[in-house]
Amino acid sequence: MNENSVDFAVAAAELGVPLQSDQIAAFEAYAALLLEWNERFNLLGPAAAAALWSRHFLDALTVVRGLPAQVDDNPTRVLDVGTGAGIPGIPMQIAFPQWEVTLLEVTNKKVHFLELATRELGLRHAQVAQGRAEDLAHVDMHREAYDLCVARAVAHTSALVELTLPIVARGGYAILYKGMTALSEEIQDAEPARVILGAAAPSVIPISMGGDDARSLVRYLKTSRTPSALPRRAGVPEQRALTAADGSRIAAAAQAARERRQKLRERPRRRT
Repeated sequence: MNENSVDFAVAAAELGVPLQSDQIAAFEAYAALLLEWNERFNLLGPAAAAALWSRHFLDALTVVRGLPAQVDDNPTRVLDVGTGAGIPGIPMQIAFPQWEVTLLEVTNKKVHFLELATRELGLRHAQVAQGRAEDLAHVDMHREAYDLCVARAVAHTSALVELTLPIVARGGYAILYKGMTALSEEIQDAEPARVILGAAAPSVIPISMGGDDARSLVRYLKTSRTPSALPRRAGVPEQRALTAADGSRIAAAAQAARERRQKLRERPRRRT
């Protein structure tokens, strides 16, 4: 164990995530892969590479602060939206090997790295999927199929809510890693989307109190089904937040579709 991994292991234990020696070794191997491939493909910015253990690996494990205690010990189906180089998904998979973590990424070079990393690290329950959340959410095997969906991507809360909640099963959670700057305003802007998509009011759980670098988890509990029209097509959630008017239009269209189906069922069959 090196100095970084020793400090990390202590901090993880204080967080309530004790790690075995083989898990620490997996984190060390992952860090080595990240730094090696970063020189070729710029997977991480300079600041991210310098704070890999203290900021990124440890941040990933703070997800436990947003989950019921029993989730840690049970098989959990997890999707990491916009995983990039695998954070937070790969650290979560190493720390909780019983989970089934899917790493969703659109960029070819990052997907290639994720496939290599999961293979090299022996993460049998990790899967790599290439694509966008807007498209994946309309695939039957993924829609409302995950116990937990996480997003650490830099995007507005209203967009992340629309990208994650359609993938979360009722009773599951979407957890967003967010900075504290203007977070209250972002959460307020995301309220129409939250209501339309079928989630309870969010909880904000601070995970770092570092002044301008203060960070938090924003947790949404999925309480009802998401309308089938959502999420909107690729790129739209980032461009324009859902509004109450959108909710009314979506509800009206869904009702009209139900009425059309009912009329078809009631139509007399032709005699042969």
